[in-house]
Order: sequence, then C-alpha cells, then structure tokens
Amino acid sequence: MVQNSVPLLPEILDASTSVQSVTQESEAQPGLRILYQPNPVRENATISFHQQVAGPVRLSVYNMIGQRVRVLLEEPMEVGTHSVFWDGRDENHRGIPSGIYFLKLNTPSGAQTTKVTLLK
Repeated sequence: MVQNSVPLLPEILDASTSVQSVTQESEAQPGLRILYQPNPVRENATISFHQQVAGPVRLSVYNMIGQRVRVLLEEPMEVGTHSVFWDGRDENHRGIPSGIYFLKLNTPSGAQTTKVTLLK
C-alpha cells in the first residue's frame, strides 16, 4: 500500500512558526516577515527581513522533508532592514534541484518560516 502522507517537517515547523506566502506576515509574530525576489526563484534570490531587536539572527534553507540545506546567515545583527543573497546552492556550494524549499528566520523577536519555489 502506498502512503501519500508527508511528514510535518518537525525541525522547522512548530507552534511558533508558520508557512506564509511572500507578502503575508506571520500571525504568530506580527511584523516579522521574510521577503524574497524573484518569485519563483530561478537561480539567485535576494532575501530581505527587518530586524526589530538587535541580536543574533539565523536564516536557513530547508528542503521538503525538513533537512537543512544551507545556513545563509548566522550572526548578530543591528535593528533595521537587511538583505541576504542566495545562489540556489547547498552548504557545499552544489546546485540543488528545482522544488519547494523553506526559509526559516530566527531572531530575538521570534521566528518565521516562508515557502519558496526554486525553478532551474
């Protein structure tokens, strides 16, 4: 018997995060959002977010089964709007296949996960 269920991505989705489209704000963390362009991502993307409280920030890319593909940013950041470039590659700088991925942003003011489509 073939089972069609997909795991709920426990590593990146929990009670404090939710999958949102690029223009929606997370209900769990008002004002915290990730924006990226272009949409869908062809090869490269610019990912922007607004840091509301100075402190450590981590921005990671995960695949559909919840495996971390790459950490794009992990450092203290000041208050303000920041942009990060993603070249569509994994942690070892290998190209990754087309598909659905998740960007997870962790900041002192909360966390948000946003779905991104990569087309190559």
